[in-house]
Amino acid sequence: MQHVYKNDYAEPKQINMYSGLKEAAYAEIKQRLLENRILPGERIREDQIADELKISRTPVREAINRLVAEGLVINIPRKGLFALEISTQEIEKMIEVRVALETLAVGLCCRDITAENLRELDAIFQRYETALRGQNYPEASKLDSEIHNYIARLSDNKKLVDYIRDLEELFTYARARNVKWTREMIDNSIQFHRNLIDAINSKDTELAKKAIAEDIHGMRALLD
Repeated sequence: MQHVYKNDYAEPKQINMYSGLKEAAYAEIKQRLLENRILPGERIREDQIADELKISRTPVREAINRLVAEGLVINIPRKGLFALEISTQEIEKMIEVRVALETLAVGLCCRDITAENLRELDAIFQRYETALRGQNYPEASKLDSEIHNYIARLSDNKKLVDYIRDLEELFTYARARNVKWTREMIDNSIQFHRNLIDAINSKDTELAKKAIAEDIHGMRALLD
């Protein structure tokens, strides 16, 4: 008969707790980056973040390593860790990639979307419009990405979803620092998204592709 000792259960609990710290550190640091509470080009110090979060440096280090792998943090040898800086030229290139990926995604979405999916998509849009008109730009930026990520998920293509999600995070990061909203820009962005949802609702694939491309290209005007 195999005996079970108290210590048999101690290690899994410690592992779960440590894993929880890593995830919490990752989520917090990433949120600071996406909201530009850590500014592009700013140095990131593991010891400082660990002190602020009141945890050891090990889970913070692993969380930052994950963000390095995702591209939001840059590790410069002999200098340290820094928040990503994205040039206008790099954003231009990402816009073209987004258009290619998201026109594919919205075509698949138009084919498969249900009435329930459409209600959820419209609800996200309504929250986006409310946030943008209320000048809650960080929340509006997150909801903008949520609209595009939701459309991607309806494509039922995991790789496509992952690629679009990664790009959306970079655009959320770029918008927080670079976009200076005007009333005209707010109205245009809301109309772009309304046109997109109306096209999806009518299952007009070509019109939906045109609408999503127009919305993505609208990022250029926001960055001028």
